[in-house]
Amino acid sequence: MESWSYGITPQLRNTLVRIAELRSELLLTPLAPRFELLLRWEGTLRKIHWSLSLSGNLVSKQQIESLLMKAESPRTKELKEIINYKDVLDYAGFEWIANERPISLRTLQFLHEKAMAGIVDRRELGKFRSRGKTIIDQDTDKVIYEAPPVGHIESLLSSLLTHLNTWPMKENPIV
Repeated sequence: MESWSYGITPQLRNTLVRIAELRSELLLTPLAPRFELLLRWEGTLRKIHWSLSLSGNLVSKQQIESLLMKAESPRTKELKEIINYKDVLDYAGFEWIANERPISLRTLQFLHEKAMAGIVDRRELGKFRSRGKTIIDQDTDKVIYEAPPVGHIESLLSSLLTHLNTWPMKENPIV
């Protein structure tokens, strides 16, 4: 099992206190509904863009927005991945907004099934990958990300989920 440890310096503690104060101010400041929706939309676009870029899908934020604004079906697997990812974000937001059930490996596998439907072979849905994964910058040919070895995936995810599901709520969630 992985060890998750960190230290909190006085400077970090002061910064976290300041962030918490600013967060409280923001949460208590009323927003016009239209502006709130625009902020949520922008946040959703950014989550999709950056999450998909980690998997090697390098579509731009503008392409994502354009696709989500249309009512037509995506023509490529890369575009289908965008629609699926948005559906997973919507599902997770509604499913867990007030749910205290711990997240399990089966939960992650279910979300993988939803995210990869129509993109990978049906037999691969909800399964851990069976080969290596490396993301290379197309402009520089440098490795951007190398995924953990196949044999370590389940234990790393289990360790992360154990950590997240036993998170001491007295700690600042930013840490």
